[in-house]
Order: sequence, then structure tokens, then C-alpha cells
Amino acid sequence: MFKFNFMRSLFLIAMISILAGCGQTVRESLSPINTQEQAKNKINKKIVLLPLADYTQGRTPDDNLRRQVKINTSLNHRLSMYGLYSPLQEDVMQQLVDMGIISELKTNELNYDKYRHLSKEIGFDWSSAMQEEISRVYAISEATKATQGSMRFEQVGLNQEAVKVIGTRFSSDYLLRGRIVEYEMRQGHSLNPFQRGFLPVFFGVTSNALFGVAKTEQYDLWHDVAVGGTVGALIGTNLETPFNPPKKETTTTIEGTHPRFMTEKTVTDYDGGYEMYQGLNAGVWGAAGAAAAYLSNKGGKIEKAVVQVSLALQKADDGTIIWQNRVEKEVEPYTMWANPTDRIVLDKAIEEAALSLIDDLAASLKSMPESVVQQVVYMPPPPQAVVEEPILAPVEPMSKPARKPMKQAPLK
Repeated sequence: MFKFNFMRSLFLIAMISILAGCGQTVRESLSPINTQEQAKNKINKKIVLLPLADYTQGRTPDDNLRRQVKINTSLNHRLSMYGLYSPLQEDVMQQLVDMGIISELKTNELNYDKYRHLSKEIGFDWSSAMQEEISRVYAISEATKATQGSMRFEQVGLNQEAVKVIGTRFSSDYLLRGRIVEYEMRQGHSLNPFQRGFLPVFFGVTSNALFGVAKTEQYDLWHDVAVGGTVGALIGTNLETPFNPPKKETTTTIEGTHPRFMTEKTVTDYDGGYEMYQGLNAGVWGAAGAAAAYLSNKGGKIEKAVVQVSLALQKADDGTIIWQNRVEKEVEPYTMWANPTDRIVLDKAIEEAALSLIDDLAASLKSMPESVVQQVVYMPPPPQAVVEEPILAPVEPMSKPARKPMKQAPLK
């Protein structure tokens, strides 16, 4: 009876767990703008956010277009929280294409996914010569694709006339321009064992203290293996496993028949075990330490995202710069249990960079005097002068004088 009740209770618990697991989990990774907070901080200005000049180099999972989209979207979202609305990026891009400032992108001729995976692949177990060769082939392929058609700036700077044309086209007060200086993934450095792991921190600190900073990753690996093997061998000499020493057995016997002449004789025998157990254990534990150092060298990596963006605000009527600033954000996982995906840490760095820059921009606009922040009023162009010809009075045609009748000669 007890067994039957236990099985029934277990069945009911299993069914409740299955039914409770039905449904979906919704997580809001990006929150919409709070309109009430926006009304408190609203700045009644219009800003045109232009595409940022991209000068980045390094290991990154995103291509040029995705970098532009992600950074511009974050900046636009943060601008909207202060009521600084920017036109749609597609409209801005089309205007720049029409003005001949940028060239149209032919996306069907570029395969960014292939190069993205190739760039990520060379960061792993390849020799320096192989990495250089792969990078060379990658650069040649990129140059070949670029000649077939890609997005590029036809002119780096904008003259005053171009600034006025863009401002007039979108009826804006300011132009927000800038550049992407850094956008890449790097290897972070930390001595926090909860961030890297206990063994990577131990071997990293010890090898650096003994050998200094290695020239390459291969030398760093050898340093760690040497330290692990040495420490393991030293520990192994004091252990009795897996090779145990011989068992010592001491036997004492008494020889002689007369008590006065009796003597004790001690005989020591060794049974089983290994006579060279210390050397054998040192070898085994040294190999184990070297293996642990090798594995710890392959782990304990901290993926750090670095994003540096600089922005400048120009008046749309004359191109005067009234604000300029830059920021660099580095984001890395807090502990070893955090999600180390490249895109997650990069997205967080972008959001933090946009937050710092736009908050400072909004504070600067609020603190500027009205003479500097005055709204630009666009007047329609003056009408072209029309040259009017003078109106001449009509001239009546001159009448011919009447001909006098000829006198006829009298008939005879």
C-alpha cells in the first residue's frame, strides 16, 4: 500500500512539473522609450545623424554595414529620449547618394559571412606564418571585392554648402557627425579567479614571475607547461601514490640458550612496492601538472569588447561646431559563468557608449546660451529677378497722302 501511494505521488509530481513547463518565456532585452520621462527632458530641436566614418581594424564579428546600423540605431534611440528626432537613416543615406558624397552599395557582390568566419578562425590554433598568409589572402580578396563595388565615401569632409543643403533638405537645426575609432574584440587581462578560473590565474602569475611576459602565445604555453611539470614533480616526490613504497617489516629474534649470553637480532624485510617510488611518482605528477597547465592555458580567456566613438555637433546654417566629445567603452564578462558571446558584449559596449555621449550632448544643449542654440529658420530662396521689358505705346501706321486726281485733257 505504501509503495502504491509513493508511486502515485511520484507520478502526480511528474505530471505537475510537465504541465508547469508549458508556455513561453519572454525577456525584454531592449525597453521602449518612456514617454513621460521624455516629456520632462524634451529638447525641441531637430538633428540629422549622418553615417559615421569607420576607421576600425581588428577582430570583430560585424562587417561595416552592421557596425553602422547598430551604432546609429543606438544613438538615434538615445537621442529620441530627449526629443531629438533624427530622420530615417535610409532617407539620409539616399540624400548622400544623390549628392554624390557616398557611393551606392552592391550587396550581392560581397559575402561578408565567409570572411567573418575566416577572420574568427585565424585567432585559434594556427602558427604565426599561417595567420599571416591567411590575413594576406583575406586582404587581397577584400581589395578585389572593393574594386567590384562597395560602399565608400567619395569625399571625406563636407563643405559649408553641403552642410546647408542637408540641413535644408531635412529642415534640421544641427548635423551630428562622427567616426568609429575602435570596434573590436580583445583578450582581457584579470587576476580575478572567479573571472578567469583558479588554474589559469595560478599558472599565469607563476610563469610571468619566473619567465616574464612571453613573446608569443606558443612561448607562453611552454612557460605554463614548464611551471606545471615542475610543481607537479615536486609534489609527487612527497606522495606515495600511485606508486607506493615497499612495506617495511622488522622481525626481532633472541639467540642463545643461556640468559646471560642471549642476544637480540633484528631483521628488516621489504615486501612489495617500488624502491624508486619517488622518481616514478614525480614523473606521473609532473605529467599531470604539465597537462593541467596546458589545459589552463587554452582556457581562462576573457573576451573583451572595445568600442570608441567620437561625435561632433554642427549648426546646419553655417557648419559651426558647437559640441564635440568622444568615449571608449570596454565590456567583459563579470564572472566565468556570464555569457561570453562576442555580440552580447559588443552590443552592451555600444549601448554604454551611446548613453554617455548623448547624455553629455543633451546636457550641453541645455546649458548653452540661447544665442548659440537658437533655432535656425530656413527661408525660401528669393525669387529670381525678372527683367521686364518696357511697354511701348502702340505706333499707328502712317497713312499715305491721298493722291491728287490727275487733270484730264479736254477733248477736242
